[in-house]
Amino acid sequence: MHSDLFALPISPPKTASPITLIYKPVVQRVFHQRTRSMDVSASLEMPLEPDDRIVLYTDGITEVFNSKGEMLGVEGFREIVRQASALPAGQMKQGILDGVAAWRNGPPTDDVSLMLAHVR
Repeated sequence: MHSDLFALPISPPKTASPITLIYKPVVQRVFHQRTRSMDVSASLEMPLEPDDRIVLYTDGITEVFNSKGEMLGVEGFREIVRQASALPAGQMKQGILDGVAAWRNGPPTDDVSLMLAHVR
């Protein structure tokens, strides 16, 4: 795989680098990694394989609360990503956003950024 494939030419958010989840269908698991820079390929600590899906997101996704006042957090988001991974890659991003919206109480209170890359 060519490493420049995931060098993202975008400006980093003012808050922090995005957080990364990697869904590996071979083992049907979602792995969490904190990204050290916007060059995702340089930051990943595991090799990518065909059909892996990389989810980049900001904390506006995980720092949302339900009607009981519970924060979604990384583990809750990992479960939403795992459930959405059953969808075709082209529909997975919307499935994730729908899952977060269904869990969240009310409208977002922070900016929400989400990017999905499908390794081919």
